[in-house]
Amino acid sequence: MRSKLLEKWKYSKHYVDSAINSVIGLVKGWVKLHNRGKAKSKPEITKKNVYIKTTLFTCKNGVLKVSIEPRRRYLIVDLKEFEWLPRDYTSIGGLILKEGELIITFKRKLN
Repeated sequence: MRSKLLEKWKYSKHYVDSAINSVIGLVKGWVKLHNRGKAKSKPEITKKNVYIKTTLFTCKNGVLKVSIEPRRRYLIVDLKEFEWLPRDYTSIGGLILKEGELIITFKRKLN
């Protein structure tokens, strides 16, 4: 399935992996509900979002750079522009890209 999806794919390949994993999770959840007799309808994708693995972005000097097309197109976000974001983070975890929204997970080591 992955190779079929990648045939004319110009974006980073990890996005296909994220889409496949999302659909697998959706179907597995539906199967559980169906087996218990609680599924009301067939599974349906209602929200478009993608999990961005740590291999697809870098963060240097407070500037987040997310690969969209390998070595061609990037989403660049200067985190210093947003004063409400935490400043004492150790690293950034995975990102979730939704339509019109980017969710950033900050990690901080506790003493």
